[in-house]
Amino acid sequence: MGFMDKLGSAANTAKWKADQQMRIMKVQNSIRDVEKQVNAQKAALADSAMDLYTQGALADERLGAICVQIAQLNAQISGLNENLHQVQSEQPPSEGAAAVAPPAPAYTAPAAPAYTPPPAPVAPPVQPLEAAPQPAVLVCPECGQVLKGKFCPEHGVAGVPAQA
Repeated sequence: MGFMDKLGSAANTAKWKADQQMRIMKVQNSIRDVEKQVNAQKAALADSAMDLYTQGALADERLGAICVQIAQLNAQISGLNENLHQVQSEQPPSEGAAAVAPPAPAYTAPAAPAYTPPPAPVAPPVQPLEAAPQPAVLVCPECGQVLKGKFCPEHGVAGVPAQA
């Protein structure tokens, strides 16, 4: 293989690698787009769960515990926003007064109530199921061996129901 052939082969390989990289990037972008859609659906699910929690209609304890944590964090955000507004509304000191900023007021989040799920609906009494009929045991008609399938592995013939 001559120098020009090697050079052409290397150029083809480089072109293929660049094309492959572009295809990889397109697939990765498609994956990210679908992941964004999944995250949007998860956010919608979370919003629905929070709505049910605020209405007192959320029955799942795990979701309720998460909603309590979210409610506490929202209360903390609300308190921090109040602190932010206080700091933003401060006036500069008058002339001659020391230019010392007062410390930001300490914020303590109110305790959120513990989650108590709504009462579970009363289910109707369960009727016992009738026992399903047991499948017939098959035996080989030639050797009498109990079969695991429909055919005898020794003789290859179809099994027949065993006599009780």
